[in-house]
Order: sequence, then structure tokens, then C-alpha cells
Amino acid sequence: MERATKNIQKHEKRFLDAAAQCEREASTARDVQHSQALGALSARMGLLPGDTTLRLGSWSTSQEATPRLSTVPGVRNPSFVGREQEVQEMHNYFTSPLPGVGPACLVIHGLGGQGKTQTALGYYWQHRDHYDATFWIRSETAEQLEASYLAIAKKLRAANVLGSSLPPSPDSEVAWEVDRALEWLEGTSPYDPSV
Repeated sequence: MERATKNIQKHEKRFLDAAAQCEREASTARDVQHSQALGALSARMGLLPGDTTLRLGSWSTSQEATPRLSTVPGVRNPSFVGREQEVQEMHNYFTSPLPGVGPACLVIHGLGGQGKTQTALGYYWQHRDHYDATFWIRSETAEQLEASYLAIAKKLRAANVLGSSLPPSPDSEVAWEVDRALEWLEGTSPYDPSV
């Protein structure tokens, strides 16, 4: 019986080690996919390779007031507390002028369950009135990224920001809409605290 127990423990450890290795490899593969997608997006938006500290600003395509647009999900969390310093640092970062820096992003990273999403949402709900447009982009998969850009295009169309042009063919509608959203984002200006 003792020998059987030792064999079971030995095989259980091998199994757990193999499962952990598989999870590390899958996580690395997901990270590579995300990096490639973000790299392609950064290249599309004219950001330099390796830029990791970037700014996000208030988007306005003209001096006229642009309707406030948002694809941020959900409602304000009344229980959000304890991240006031982080939210203030984010606000300071977004409102510090950096001449010549175009649209970019701030990355909040860490292990799951540490409050990254709630911190981002907390910032949004506290400071949403400072921005003309705020978009929530999911990039876990290529499909989610595409859906996020389609949601942006839909908001921009509803606000009549994209004009009334139509795609060249029904087959190209999704790619065409994504391109219109990206073009609009590329043509916006960073936040200017003096305005």
C-alpha cells in the first residue's frame, strides 16, 4: 500500500508539472498574439516600436464641440474604493502635456483579480467629463478587437462623425468600418489641458 501511494504521488507531481508547463506555454502564446496585435495597431497608429509609456488624450477633430462618445461597459461601481492614488496618478499622467505625442495608451498590468479593470473603470467614471470620446477596446482575441472597433465605428456613425459614405461592397463592410474607426482615431488630437 505504501509503495502504491508513493507511485500515485510521483505520477501526480509529474502530471501537475506537465499541466503547469502547458499553462505557461499557452499563456506565452496568448501574450505573443496580444503583442503582435498591439504591435500592428501601434504601427497603424504611427507609434514607435518598444514605446510602452504612452499618453491617452481627449479626442477632438475640430474646434467645435464633439458629442461625448463612449463604449465603456457597465455602470459606476459604488463600492470602488482604495485606488484613489492610482486614479489620481492616471489623471496626472493624462493631463501632463507632452508636445508631439499623438494618440496612445496607458497599460495597467498585473495578476488577475488585483483590480486592474475596476481601476480603469474608476478613472473613467471620475473623469469621463474631461474627454470627448472614451472607448473600451477588448483585445483578448482578434474577433474581440474587431468587434471593439466596429462598436467605435457605430458610435461615430450615430454621432455623424464619420459622414455618410458607404463601403465599396457589402463583403468589405466590416474591414471598411474598422478602417474608418482607425482613421478617425489617427486623426484626433491628444488632450490639451489648456483648452
